[in-house]
Amino acid sequence: MSYVSVSRFVERAEAFWRDVPAPSPIPRDMERAIAYALPLAIVRLPRPTIATVSEWLRSRHIDAPLQTDSRSVCGCLFAHAGQGVAFVDGADTPEQTRFVLAHEASHFMLHHLDPRHRAVVRLGSDVLEVLNGHRAPTGNERLAGVLQSVSLGTQMQAVRRAPDGRILTGQVARMETEADMLAFQLLAPVESVQRHLPRNPSEMDLEHLADIVEQRFGLPRGPAEDWAAVIAPRLRRRPRFADWLKHT
Repeated sequence: MSYVSVSRFVERAEAFWRDVPAPSPIPRDMERAIAYALPLAIVRLPRPTIATVSEWLRSRHIDAPLQTDSRSVCGCLFAHAGQGVAFVDGADTPEQTRFVLAHEASHFMLHHLDPRHRAVVRLGSDVLEVLNGHRAPTGNERLAGVLQSVSLGTQMQAVRRAPDGRILTGQVARMETEADMLAFQLLAPVESVQRHLPRNPSEMDLEHLADIVEQRFGLPRGPAEDWAAVIAPRLRRRPRFADWLKHT
C-alpha cells in the first residue's frame, strides 16, 4: 500500500482520538473511546450470527433487512442516518473484542459517516433527506451526485458473503481492507510502534515486530502479524548517506 493511502488512515485515526478526552493508555480502551467520539452503540451477543443480529434489530422495531443466515460473526455493524450499532461476541477475549470494535468503528467512520459528510459538503444539507431514506433524489441531485462523485444511497449496506464467509465482491474486499487498516492505526499507530523497536530495526524480523504489536498494543495474534507485514518496510531504518560515506 502506498504512502499516500497509509497517510489517509493516519490522519483519520488522529481525528478520532482528538475527539476522545484524555485517551486511555495503550492498550486502548476502544469501548470508552467510541462512547466519547461516535454515535455508535455497542451490543454484546452470545456467539452472534447474522440471523440473531437481524432478530435483535427487528425486535426493537429497527427497520433492518430480515436475514436468516446462521453464519457466525465476530462483529457486525448496522448503520443508518448517522447512527449505528456495533455487535460483538460477548465470549471473545479482551484482545479480540478490542480489535473487532476498532474494525467496526472504522467501517462506521469510513463507509457511513465520511460519505455523508462529503455529500453534505458538496451538495448541501438537504441531501440528508435522501441519505436518510426520507425521499428519492431529484434529477438535479442525481446529476450533481454523479458530477461530484457522491453516492446518494442511504449509506446502509448489508454485506453479504458466501455461506462459508468468503468475500464475494471486490468492493466488499476493499471496504474490509480499509476497515482493517484504520483499526490497526487506531490501536497500534506506526509512530508508537516505532518507539518500541530495537536499536537496529533493519535486523528486525516480522515475528519480533508482531510480538511488539501483540504484547504492547493488545492486538490478537493474527491481526498483529498482518499489521507487522504492512509496516515492516516502513520501520526498517535505511542507512543514512553520511554513514554510507564512511564505508566507501
